[in-house]
Amino acid sequence: MEILLFGDSLIARHEGLEEPMLNAKLNPYFPEDQLINKGIGGNTTTDAMKRLKQDVLSIQPDIAVIQFGSNDSAVHKHVPREMYQVNLEQIVEAIGPKHCILVTPPPVDETLQPNRSNQVLESYGEAVKMVADKYGTGFIDLYSAFMKRPDLNELLRGMEDDGLHYGDAGYTLVAETFAPVIEAYKQHVPARKVSFLGRLKQLFT
Repeated sequence: MEILLFGDSLIARHEGLEEPMLNAKLNPYFPEDQLINKGIGGNTTTDAMKRLKQDVLSIQPDIAVIQFGSNDSAVHKHVPREMYQVNLEQIVEAIGPKHCILVTPPPVDETLQPNRSNQVLESYGEAVKMVADKYGTGFIDLYSAFMKRPDLNELLRGMEDDGLHYGDAGYTLVAETFAPVIEAYKQHVPARKVSFLGRLKQLFT
């Protein structure tokens, strides 16, 4: 299956690796699947709408894991919560709800992030849940997965040490949180494309 990761810098970052660290962490869980990373740093859902056709719809992935909100909720890039929710709804409708897994934006270390607050991020996460419930998409509460950890600030420490971009430990938690939801979703998501063996079967049956 093709699993596309659609989001901002938290999807895209390499953190010193040759490939995005999220891909590196997820690859062991999905060795037979193709992981396609379409994360771009600084993106909001408004930016995502502009590249949706080229980066997602043209590929028609079997599963699109969608994570935005860390920038939408920021003071300096602000996309109002209501517009953020509308944008997510339009993204889901365009891709197809049966192929989408929505992810809440994770928390930040507020001592290092003056432009972001966890109260606001949690509120944006609630909007994600509302869209997931409305359309019956997959749902990953990444915000809660981080907040449950007593070592939160350590998990949020990456190469930049800015309280937003996490490193190895943070991506390990992300992969552990993503993997079971994606695996469960794989069992019932309708395949977008017929495999070579599938085409042969169609020809000879």
